[in-house]
Amino acid sequence: MSKEPHAGEPSAARIEDAALRYLPHGGSAHLVPRVIDYGRDVMVCIGRFPADSPLVDDGRVPTFLAVEPAAQAAATHLALRAVEDGLAIEQLTGFLTGVRQMTMTRQWLPAEADLVIKVTLRSGARGFHRFDFEVALDGAPVCLGELTTFVDQQVHGNNTRTS
Repeated sequence: MSKEPHAGEPSAARIEDAALRYLPHGGSAHLVPRVIDYGRDVMVCIGRFPADSPLVDDGRVPTFLAVEPAAQAAATHLALRAVEDGLAIEQLTGFLTGVRQMTMTRQWLPAEADLVIKVTLRSGARGFHRFDFEVALDGAPVCLGELTTFVDQQVHGNNTRTS
């Protein structure tokens, strides 16, 4: 982690646990292996397309697929917020419902490369959440835009505050 947690913030161990525990993705489908920083509205993590992922072709993936680790980062962020709010959840049941204003600066991303992903929660209500996302490679943005998600209210709870 790049900062010490404040009172009430999850520890680095809880962040890593949430990233692995609450997402249904496993094996080569799990594209967010490490959280770097967590805040109430912003999270930064490392994303990676494993070489054995079915999304990888000839050692690379199309850049538009960077939205998938960004969506997993957003889901991890929502799981951490739920933990922070004291909600009892076993696993998030969520869906990527939309991508808007996506911009890409290159056509391909190399497999196994560390992608720095930043998601910023902009709004949320009744299970729907809107995030800005940026995916960077070697310090330069390669894909950015806005994504929306839906998280099952029965799993996430009724607390949909965003601040």
